[in-house]
Amino acid sequence: MLQSELMAEPGLQRTTFSRFFVVCGACFAVLLGCELIARAYTQPIGVSGRPPGRADNVEEFSRHPSIAPRRTGDPELWLLGNSHTYSLPGRHRGAPLLEDPGVTLIDQIATRTEQTLPRGSKAFFLRLSYPNFLPVEMLLRLAYALDHGPAPRVVVIGLSYRNIALDNSIREDIRSALREGEFAASARRTLARADLGASPALRALIHAEITRASHQADADGARAHADTWDERLMDFLGQHIRLIGRNTQLRGYMLRRFSYAVDSLMTHADAEVRRVPPVVSERAINLSALHVLVRLLRERGTEVLAYGVPQRSDAPPIVDTAEEASTFAGIERDFNEVGAHYIDLSHVVPNQHWGWEADTVDRSHFAQPGHALLGAAIVREAVRLHLLDALTRR
Repeated sequence: MLQSELMAEPGLQRTTFSRFFVVCGACFAVLLGCELIARAYTQPIGVSGRPPGRADNVEEFSRHPSIAPRRTGDPELWLLGNSHTYSLPGRHRGAPLLEDPGVTLIDQIATRTEQTLPRGSKAFFLRLSYPNFLPVEMLLRLAYALDHGPAPRVVVIGLSYRNIALDNSIREDIRSALREGEFAASARRTLARADLGASPALRALIHAEITRASHQADADGARAHADTWDERLMDFLGQHIRLIGRNTQLRGYMLRRFSYAVDSLMTHADAEVRRVPPVVSERAINLSALHVLVRLLRERGTEVLAYGVPQRSDAPPIVDTAEEASTFAGIERDFNEVGAHYIDLSHVVPNQHWGWEADTVDRSHFAQPGHALLGAAIVREAVRLHLLDALTRR
């Protein structure tokens, strides 16, 4: 009936097609706008993560656990931490974050450490980092790395109270690796060791993630032929469209913008700042992960120096800090039990070295002079504690 009416009324048919093309045009415009936003706030697809000015003895772990980093056989120092270790803020309002230009924390630590070593000594420096890198994720990555390569002589760990207190959700890069037998096996072996003292809640969380990953792997194995072609299509599009290929980086940016926007709406100059309270159960699991992590390293003879990450004092913190000091005091006691160390470097970077992320005050990243100050403070403490002697030990 409808078809006959359309045929009988050409004007109606033209109107229907016009509406169709208008809808298609609107959808295309929305997608184009989203792609332009993605291009404004993400790196180009295919750009190497290695800055051209980085020294040959400085390297990064891949964010995909199964991809092993380059190793030279020289004594190693590893840096673990969130995006404060590699991102730089915009220097003025409206400017986006700047990705690692090769002058960030690992480079500063490497340069200053080499100056302390005897002439002729060599060392290799590796950074393992993600945005909002959680202690649970640090544990999973380290357990696998230690099972599949030489242990580092020194490990430096940047700890953020926000990452400890609010979340233990494992990101997709690491969750997908749990589908691989060796990565999951490293996690199981670590949790099974009673001497490492993993809490029941930590064991339950990781076992649940392993089970979920196993079920997903089974489902992937049973996929239809059409699903394989769909995956190939998405891989192809991801190489050319940043909205797809850089979706993880873009989601991180959007999450930060949303958090800052909510905080701005809830904060007034003449009112008390509302801060997010810590999630007690999440914090306990992350603290248990740190407990296990430091013991894994110390039993291999690795020197460990953890530090509280720098914070700016001219912007209110997002997380309620009432229990921050006691939490880090507990971490320090736990680390000291096995000969590891914790230092508070939260006030090392002055406010003038912080900046902006687009039109919001950046609470997480500081400019290159801040990286230099933090790197100098870390190496100074490592020298004071004689931790860098491990890099020349035979």
